[in-house]
Amino acid sequence: MSLWPMAADEVAPVAGHVDVWRCDLRCGPYVLGRLWDLLDDGERRAARAFRFEWLLRRYVASHGMLRLLLGQTLAVAPASITFTKGFHGKPRVAAETPLEFNLAHAGEMALIAICTDGAVGVDLEALDRPGMCYEEIAAVAFTPPENAFIEASRDAAAWWRHWTRKEAYVKATGEGLSRSPDSFSLSQVLPARTWQPASDRGWQIRDLDPEPGYVGAVATRGPHRLRQWSFANAG
Repeated sequence: MSLWPMAADEVAPVAGHVDVWRCDLRCGPYVLGRLWDLLDDGERRAARAFRFEWLLRRYVASHGMLRLLLGQTLAVAPASITFTKGFHGKPRVAAETPLEFNLAHAGEMALIAICTDGAVGVDLEALDRPGMCYEEIAAVAFTPPENAFIEASRDAAAWWRHWTRKEAYVKATGEGLSRSPDSFSLSQVLPARTWQPASDRGWQIRDLDPEPGYVGAVATRGPHRLRQWSFANAG
């Protein structure tokens, strides 16, 4: 059975669960036009600001799919959803709801995480990043114990995996770029593939493997069961 099945019907939200959707952003003109129609004026202005067509397409596809999934979860029309900003500017639905969501994209793929009863953050990275000097970035992004763990793991994707864990966590807290990644450390204190920040035991971080060439992670406040889905992109 696929770890990322296509949902046969609309996925009903379940308390104590976090749903993560794998989205293929390679949309044809018809589908892209339908997704464009769901966006609000601010989103359309943001899309038009991109200088490159592929960035515009990726933005429209990911934000349109986000609206479809939020509309399904909230049982409202996707185009009717309005957004506001919460703590540290983290996007959230303007309606009165405990639901939280987060979006990440890399290459031609996006991950969308939705949780109806807790903070959530998700990150996604492509492994093929030629020209990057990992050692220099790790020196300012990771703590010494984290660098030691990565070196000992002997895993070619270990660097990006740990980066996505830290990014998912600060996106879940809402701090994002306002918090330096080397200001906190993650410790492997739970069973395999489940992490917690060493100084904040109320969080849970899980690794994600959306497809070969990509790694990701999702962070939630408190324990949540993970459900993984593939978004049905009709072209």
